[in-house]
Amino acid sequence: LVDHLLGYMVDHLKRTGLYDPALLVVIADHGCSFRMNDSRRRPTPQNYVDILSVPLFIKLHFQTKGKIDDRNIEVTDLLPTLADLLQIDFQWKVDGQSVAGSGELGRNGKTFVTEEGERLTFPSALAALHSSVQAKMRLFGAGVQPEALYSTGPYTRLLGRSAPEMDSSGKTDAVMELDYPNHFISVDLKSSFLLTHITGHIRRPQANPFRPMVLGLAINGKIQAVTETFLDGDQEEFSAITPPWAYQSGFNKIKGFVASKLGQDLKLAPLDMMDEVARTYAWGNLIRFDAKGNSRPYLGEGWGSPESEYAWAQGKKAVLVLDTVSPGGPVILRAKVMAYVVPGGVDRQRVGINVNGRLIGQWDLRAPDVHEEVMEIPAECLAGSRPTVITLVTPDAISPASLGKGSDIRELSIGIFRLILSCRRGNLGT
Repeated sequence: LVDHLLGYMVDHLKRTGLYDPALLVVIADHGCSFRMNDSRRRPTPQNYVDILSVPLFIKLHFQTKGKIDDRNIEVTDLLPTLADLLQIDFQWKVDGQSVAGSGELGRNGKTFVTEEGERLTFPSALAALHSSVQAKMRLFGAGVQPEALYSTGPYTRLLGRSAPEMDSSGKTDAVMELDYPNHFISVDLKSSFLLTHITGHIRRPQANPFRPMVLGLAINGKIQAVTETFLDGDQEEFSAITPPWAYQSGFNKIKGFVASKLGQDLKLAPLDMMDEVARTYAWGNLIRFDAKGNSRPYLGEGWGSPESEYAWAQGKKAVLVLDTVSPGGPVILRAKVMAYVVPGGVDRQRVGINVNGRLIGQWDLRAPDVHEEVMEIPAECLAGSRPTVITLVTPDAISPASLGKGSDIRELSIGIFRLILSCRRGNLGT
């Protein structure tokens, strides 16, 4: 993806005549390690060669030929280098130094600063760099075939096979809980966002020492990923990347299996799925969106993490998924909300209410105060529908950072405190 976007940008610069005179810099902030039982992001004596190997490309004004520079350059050198190239004098001290010249940098180690501010120093000679690259090639393969990216983990011969074809007669006492089950209930393949990274928890009696399970993840009846569980603290978790072509518009069934060898064949034991009952909603129940509230099982795409009293709808739409029965008549949606409105920046937030694919109305919020909004959902939008998918369409969502109001880059529209769907007019309370 990054290669594609970088190529797109270079093509655009060339088409507009800006490429030759441009000073173009491409840099990453850190590397990534794929060593088993080691950290992916935090450097250790075993993986630092992966984490500290940061690409840096600099194309000078009207430069036509390139060269490779193997000096011990660090990310902090970028700012003074740009200043040097642009002939800008600093009036303050910086950590790095310009690498625009060819002189030695006088640096014996590589420094890594943790999120907590701790400075870690590692040898600058990354002698194991090539062996690390070769290990990644063995793990992920080479070439441009996208299928190879998803052919990882044990028992990859399971991939693409239909789950019902397997011997699933066994039973396990483990339960699988997906982290974001509602993202798969009402998938929009035309959306700018498609969740293909499936994570979650396994609940089962723990053995000592811990023994990981091999999991097969079926999407719409076919095994699309094979992975192993791991311990994070005292929680058994799993993580798997699945191919985007495994999904279909609308409902997608995610099912987990425990994979094990049975002679020369493989056996799949189905897991009970926690999310199959978590979304059940009874008409008239209050949904609270605060950090201690009960909204999490219903949140789909487009929600921020619940805060002390409310949760923000983020981006251009936010989705609620509720497992319901037909109410037999119209339903009143009542919500206590606040709008992200900034005088001189954004003067209103329009909120379109879409229920099961049908737009039923719009709120037009022009003040930031906390208040109640109401919308009647016609009975025909809910007849025989299970689950009920409510989409809040928020075209005026905007980030505080873009308005000069701090560094928050989230696109905010409305914050919701609580919501109730009732067959008659109810009261949200305080």
